[in-house]
Amino acid sequence: MVSAVRESDLKVNPVIDGSVIRVPIPTLTEERRKEFVKIVSGKVEETKGAMRNIRQDAMKDVEKEFTDKKIGEDEKFSQKEEVEEVVKDFISRVDELGESKKSDIMKI
Repeated sequence: MVSAVRESDLKVNPVIDGSVIRVPIPTLTEERRKEFVKIVSGKVEETKGAMRNIRQDAMKDVEKEFTDKKIGEDEKFSQKEEVEEVVKDFISRVDELGESKKSDIMKI
């Protein structure tokens, strides 16, 4: 467990104290805060990319149902609009959460 923590990107050094493992957490420096902001930004972009892939899959499913004649043209457009709205809503939520978290990280 100690070696796993040491090898992680956490930049902490656990200390074995008898049967207890202590992990001293240093105070956040400006540089470390900026690193965390970059990590958050990366996760936000990663999440948005995953959502775009989900949207693409959903659009393909709607198109397949239309070509298989399971739904009509009106239903196809209505489902595509609904998928677009839902994905747009979640992407804006992710953006808001990301900005909020970045703001929290940069507060001293």
